This record gives sequence, structure tokens and C-alpha cells, in this order.
Amino acid sequence: MKIISLFSGAGGLDIGFYKAGFQTIWANEFDSKIWDTFEHNFPNVYLEKKDRKLYLASLVSQIYVVRKQFD
Repeated sequence: MKIISLFSGAGGLDIGFYKAGFQTIWANEFDSKIWDTFEHNFPNVYLEKKDRKLYLASLVSQIYVVRKQFD
């Protein structure tokens, strides 16, 4: 199953999900001091570096649309 990661930090929770069979496909972390560590731990995951307030409402509406396609 594919997942997104909000407030990702260095990716510790994502590592747990990976070990449980999940695939993180998109992540968000606003703290620039953590970006290099996350990108090292997950080189194939897109890391959004903007403030979540700028896109979170749009992201939620997109997820809702995708979910409705499967209902």
C-alpha cells in the first residue's frame, strides 16, 4: 500500500511503515535542518519542503477526489 508522510522528520515512522510493507511516495518536512537526513534515508521519495499550510487543503481535497473514485 502506498502512503504519504506528513511532519516526516528524518523518516523514523516511515521506516516502520516500510518494514510493515508500506511504500511512502510523498513526504513533507518544513524544517530545512532535517531535509538531508530524510533524503538520505528515502532517496526515491519526493520530499515537499513547503509550509504545509500552503498546500494541505489542496492535498486533502485531491485525496477526497481519489477516494471517491474507488467508492
